[in-house]
Amino acid sequence: MGPLPARTERDPAPRSSSRAERVLSLSRPRALSLSLALAVALALVGLAADHASPAEVPHLSGPILTLPRSAAMATAPSVAWENLSLHATGGPTPRCCSASAYDVVDQEWVLYGGANGCGNCNDTWVEANGTWTNITATAGPAPPGRSWATMAYDPVSEDLVLFGGLLASPNASVAFAAQDTWTFQGGRWTPQAPLQSPPGRWAAGMDFDPTLGAVVLFGGFSPSGGFLSDTWAYANGSWAPLFSSVSPPPRWAPALTFDYADQGLLLFGGLGENGSVLNDTWLMTGTQWAPVPPGVAPPAREKAVMAFDPSLDRVVLFGGDVCASPCLPSSVVQYFNDTWTFTDGYWQDLTGSAGGAPMARCCSSVAYDPYRAALLLTVGAGALGAEPVGTWALEAPPSGTLDLTVATAVPNPVLVGQPTTLVVGIAGTAGRPTYLLAQLPWPCLPEALPEAVCAPSDPGTYGLSMEVRDPSGGIVSVSIVLSVLPSEGNASAPVPSPLAADASSITFGAGVAILLVGAALFVRRPGRLLGASSKRGGGPRREGRAEGLTPERSAGSSPAGSPSGGTGGRAG
Repeated sequence: MGPLPARTERDPAPRSSSRAERVLSLSRPRALSLSLALAVALALVGLAADHASPAEVPHLSGPILTLPRSAAMATAPSVAWENLSLHATGGPTPRCCSASAYDVVDQEWVLYGGANGCGNCNDTWVEANGTWTNITATAGPAPPGRSWATMAYDPVSEDLVLFGGLLASPNASVAFAAQDTWTFQGGRWTPQAPLQSPPGRWAAGMDFDPTLGAVVLFGGFSPSGGFLSDTWAYANGSWAPLFSSVSPPPRWAPALTFDYADQGLLLFGGLGENGSVLNDTWLMTGTQWAPVPPGVAPPAREKAVMAFDPSLDRVVLFGGDVCASPCLPSSVVQYFNDTWTFTDGYWQDLTGSAGGAPMARCCSSVAYDPYRAALLLTVGAGALGAEPVGTWALEAPPSGTLDLTVATAVPNPVLVGQPTTLVVGIAGTAGRPTYLLAQLPWPCLPEALPEAVCAPSDPGTYGLSMEVRDPSGGIVSVSIVLSVLPSEGNASAPVPSPLAADASSITFGAGVAILLVGAALFVRRPGRLLGASSKRGGGPRREGRAEGLTPERSAGSSPAGSPSGGTGGRAG
């Protein structure tokens, strides 16, 4: 399974579509002939696509980090929780089980919905520079009110992707699992219409996986399916199931995030289908899940939050709750406010050193803000119910010296056309830093972003550079060597999509369906065949961003080591 093809830009406003239908009256022989021809053609196309699409991502060996990780593991990081509520302005009403993610391009933390005294909410809030703003009125038609939805930032499309959640019936006595997909970009919501979707669910885990170039969803709970253990990928407007030889047991409310240090999706805990709260750890590399060997680990819990913190170069887990097995609605619940980190296959308890932690809680919202170099936490539920906004930050105490903690391109090496995510972490800054990317391969463009996606169009070895400055005048810089390999011997061939096999199955199925329809028409009577075409429009998110089509090469772009050198930034 490989990364997804280049994605087309979309206008933030909801899509509009027009459909023209043609009705053809055919005689029986012509109807059957046309049906057979379409069926055979579609079946052959589907089989050819399936044959041409590899099932696995080529796992390429090569340099991952430019900094020695052994130094980072020598001692526990020095971090502390800070209550930002003392300086913050505004904020959402007390709630739990909201969906949230950080938008790197717009430099704001986006929070949607949740559950509080008003039931399931559908309001949208953004936080930037310590100020919360309710943008519900300007965000366009929003998803129906819900809690327990999942949301993740996709740096390839520059969208926030939201899926599923818990919907209540009008009389609030029956709950329904949402199955819809929405994207948020440029301050507006847009409903999506994928050909297939994961079964409806709530309390799943979801994050972007740069090795697949897709947002990945795991588990959750469905009234019809119970506790789930399926894995799905979303990109380019499509969902497709992922299959692994082994998989984590079914569960809901696990903690899940992509671990850039260990190069895989990290999963911890949750509530199992037998009512037992879990404390197992799993890592998905490529499309394959594998259990992390047991050892020192956080106590069993559900509803914890977890995110990768580049300033610490490790995953951080906070909070959650546990109840005796079997866990029932009437069970006594214990809430946590401990802080753990995970890296190199090991958990480490920072609770004693990360003093001043937030009140014990579950069902919180968490995101990493690269312009604060801090992990942000807000809202949630504790022993007294839904918590106030209570925004907190986990960060290294300002040292007056700007330090570089991690610089990585994931994945690295890549094939031609395969996107790689560039991530840089810093520590020690006392203000909002600025970032500058340079020396990126064509067709990337330089942007002042700490996290960017680039899909090189030519093979070669490129020296990527990142410079970070903070308001005090501190400057750090780093270079990352990115290797770009030909795609299956064809330097200009796009990397096959991990959803290609799924698309071929749909095509093959369509051929079979048309064959059956044609047979029915022949047996019964001449019928009518409906042909339809659809048209979608859209525009770029912001002026100057590269489109999905490859533009003409600029005179100055070439692999590192050539006379001109390569420059650029994010691919469209």
